[in-house]
Amino acid sequence: MDRIIKTIIIFIFLTLLFGCHSSLANLYSINDGVANLKQVDFSHGQMARLEGQWYYWPEELLSPNEVYQQLDQGYDQFIEVPQWWKRLGFMESSEKLITKGTIALRIDLPENQQNLSLRVPNSSAATKLFTQDQMILEIGVVSSQIQNYVPNSSLAIVDVPGDIELLVMQVANFHYPYTGTWDSILIGQRDYIHKKRIRDIILTSIISGALLFMGIYHLCLYLLRRKDKSPLWFALICILMTLRTLSIGERILVDMFSPTWLSWRILVGIEHISIYMILPLFFLYFKEIFPWRIDKFVMRIILISSGLWTGLLIFTPVLFNLRFEAFYDVLILLGGGYLLIKIFGSMLRKEQGAFITILGFSLLVLTSINDVLLSNGIIKSVYLASIGVFLYTFSQSFLLSQRFSSLFNTVARYSNDLELLNHSLERFIPHEVLQYLDKESIVDVELGDFIEAEMTVFFLDIRNFTNFSESISSRDTFRFINSFLNRIGPVIRLCGGFVDKYLGDGVMALFPGSPDDALKAALNIRKGLELFNLEREERNLQVIGIGIGINTGNLMLGTIGENMRMDSTVISDTVNTASRMETLTKELKCDILISQDTVDSLVDKKRFSIELVGEFKVKGKSKTVKAHRVNWGKTTDEIDNLKTQAAELNEELE
Repeated sequence: MDRIIKTIIIFIFLTLLFGCHSSLANLYSINDGVANLKQVDFSHGQMARLEGQWYYWPEELLSPNEVYQQLDQGYDQFIEVPQWWKRLGFMESSEKLITKGTIALRIDLPENQQNLSLRVPNSSAATKLFTQDQMILEIGVVSSQIQNYVPNSSLAIVDVPGDIELLVMQVANFHYPYTGTWDSILIGQRDYIHKKRIRDIILTSIISGALLFMGIYHLCLYLLRRKDKSPLWFALICILMTLRTLSIGERILVDMFSPTWLSWRILVGIEHISIYMILPLFFLYFKEIFPWRIDKFVMRIILISSGLWTGLLIFTPVLFNLRFEAFYDVLILLGGGYLLIKIFGSMLRKEQGAFITILGFSLLVLTSINDVLLSNGIIKSVYLASIGVFLYTFSQSFLLSQRFSSLFNTVARYSNDLELLNHSLERFIPHEVLQYLDKESIVDVELGDFIEAEMTVFFLDIRNFTNFSESISSRDTFRFINSFLNRIGPVIRLCGGFVDKYLGDGVMALFPGSPDDALKAALNIRKGLELFNLEREERNLQVIGIGIGINTGNLMLGTIGENMRMDSTVISDTVNTASRMETLTKELKCDILISQDTVDSLVDKKRFSIELVGEFKVKGKSKTVKAHRVNWGKTTDEIDNLKTQAAELNEELE
């Protein structure tokens, strides 16, 4: 927070530094059409604004010679400059508009003062400037006839040839509802005037570039995440104020167009539409930031009013629609005050971002009030809204950055939680199932997903578990099962398989590789069971037996169930045959039986001691199946090797 405040203070300081590097002299007076500038030290960078009483000839375009003649005859009509000579009321006839006029000023300069320049803002719609009897500047085309007149709102720097004794300005206007001067001419030494112009253009360009960059940046944020519309409204505010900053003040945007009536009309539209659209955009933005603060009725009034004024601007002549701009200025002040009150209430409740918002918005409101008063001729100042908008957008960019940073932290936390959740769910749905279904996460699994593959199915069952569980408590039953399965699962995974289901007192596992992996797991489990029973005997506990059935073939692995509850499963006759092999172990009183398909698919048959038991009719199959018993091995060395591996494996598990 302190860093933001310090940054804003530094920016204001730099703004004042750039704007006031060359001092504006106040040791002069302009009265009764005479500017006494003898005390102004132009050689040391002082400048003078030609504000005060000028000679004034309404509805006349006089040449310098005609002005001299009038002055020699004692002409004494004056007007304050800058000032609107005539401003039409919203119901006043256009015929009452002053369409042309001339103002003049005698200038007393210090002796031998040379190399002067003038900074000339366009007065109303078209301006022509003379010194003595020489025209030195024309902005637009000044004419007493509308067909020959071309409006233009540019600003120009003109070098003065020789001394200035008399300054004559002709003004023409047929399209604005007000005629006169909105700013004063600035006079100073040539180098300082041009340097000031360059500094002002650089400052305006920096502000405009920063606004445009922030606008594009937040527009991209919105395009990447459209659920939150606050970056969109903020981006539009920045872009609109970029256009307004370029079209007022130093008039950079104006200089990019050829001086025609069409370009003038477009630029007027850009300048004023930014005023009409900025207020509703602020309301929409704050509605996203503080949704519970902005009243829907007030919002509706602002949106309707903005739409009405925008429609007037687009579809009616400037001479008509700008008469109503003062009413919208009042709406801006009322709307800005309403937002300030709401934001201040949020700050009192210590809502996140309220302090930064009210600080930036207060600066914006103050500079906007300055611009409104200036445009209505109430005060003499310079346009400051662009600086206010920049300071405001800077503060809001920080606020939005905070929101997105908080959002990113939340997303990171949720991502971590989701990852932990996935890891937890993988204990219920094997990760291998997700891989075979080509799913990155369990959240991607949909009902009915399946694949077909050839695998080896492995069934294991604990013998006489029902009778065994009746002799111990329920708590001890669960402890026993988990203790036993805790030894079985790792063996299966180390041998290249994975547990598909726990069947109460048994296990169903799948081996995607060769059937040899399933046999290795069965033999290791057999040896591990011997060690497990040995431990139980030492503790005077009942020993247990197991039966393992193995079959190899094609199967379908996928999800079944309904939308609120689904599970992974394996469907195939291969599964049924493996289950029947496990059932036969009870009847044949052996612990491991494998099918003929598994025997035929073994990669290294010589490694295992396999013995055909016979052909059997099993439940659910019309044909008989061949069952093979798996012994320890053919040689003592192989048997000892398997025992050693099983012992080492159990040591790892312990």
